[in-house]
Amino acid sequence: MSRETLFEIPYDPDWGYERSFFLDNELRYTKMHRLLRESLGDLAGRRVLDLGCCRGLLLERFRAYPGIELVGLEIDQEETRLAQRRGLNPVRHHINRFDGDRMVASLPFVAESADIVLAGEILEHIVDTEGFLREIRRVLVPGGAVCLSTPNILWLKHRLGVLRGRYPDALDYRLRYGDDFGHVRLFGPEQLRSLLAETGFSDVRVVGKRLGPISSLETLAAAVLDRAADRLPGLSDNLIAVALRA
Repeated sequence: MSRETLFEIPYDPDWGYERSFFLDNELRYTKMHRLLRESLGDLAGRRVLDLGCCRGLLLERFRAYPGIELVGLEIDQEETRLAQRRGLNPVRHHINRFDGDRMVASLPFVAESADIVLAGEILEHIVDTEGFLREIRRVLVPGGAVCLSTPNILWLKHRLGVLRGRYPDALDYRLRYGDDFGHVRLFGPEQLRSLLAETGFSDVRVVGKRLGPISSLETLAAAVLDRAADRLPGLSDNLIAVALRA
């Protein structure tokens, strides 16, 4: 994939997504895939675990690798049904769980059972952030990789909004989604790097997802803005990180 390629999977209404939503997510997933290849090299024969796999768009690109094994985790029953239509059978498990009177994070997978763990837009929903990252490390084989994305609290939109007296719309101040905790954590690039290092990961790399509005993804400036987002994660809407189990 060249650096000019923003979307590995072209828009297809059969996925059930509105076009701009699809492209925004596909930009994230394409970057996650690129970062993994740059960190691990050939991904053939790997076991890939996607936490919050929805209907399987992120995992779809990994099918091209020979010997690949794809595993998903999802709590939304409708998303699970749509994933099953595409040949996936996601595990249903709530990562946020009570251990006595304490909220902890847990994954229903044995130690060292995955080569790659994906967590696109999951970290911000987790109460026990450090525990979640340690669970990912436990599940990964030595030298395995985690690739995750999460909203950036330092995005220019949020900075300007706070200056104008507006609460950041990426951080929920009430429980809104029933089974889903909503956004209980937000991070900047340095906080994300530090958390990954503190929980046993090395070779941490953080890039930004998007600088311009969603409409910019289909303009002539899209490739330039994409490269700028890599260099300026603190100004981007979302952060994308890859790290190796130390």
